[in-house]
Amino acid sequence: MRWIDKSGPPPVALEEYLNIVAALLVEGAEDEMFGAAAQADDLIEVNPTDRGCEARFHFDGNGDVHGLDDDASETVDTLKLGHRTLAGWRREAIGVFTDPDFIRSRADLDAVITAMETPADGQLPAYCFAIKQVAMRLRT
Repeated sequence: MRWIDKSGPPPVALEEYLNIVAALLVEGAEDEMFGAAAQADDLIEVNPTDRGCEARFHFDGNGDVHGLDDDASETVDTLKLGHRTLAGWRREAIGVFTDPDFIRSRADLDAVITAMETPADGQLPAYCFAIKQVAMRLRT
């Protein structure tokens, strides 16, 4: 990658953004907006580009997310990360990878955890950090 514009910071390599799930632009009623659409001009203290930012959140098997510190909790509120639609998408993704009809052993859970950390075609699975956290708790 060649960096021509020296007036700003150099571009960040793709691997710096492996913890980001593609953002959707949701238009419509305000109560249907979450993520960047809900953020508007509000600043957030926990950015998805921060290394390890996922460790500042607790994801449960129902698709809910909770901040583990004040800044993370404020980020959840500002971005409406607990929105019922977004929580539903996370719940479905978690269910696919932790379905007890297919996940029957610690080795199966280890395989899920590895898959959540290993990019395929340059991408991690959607909601990989939520899935990984739940799989790790199920493994104990």
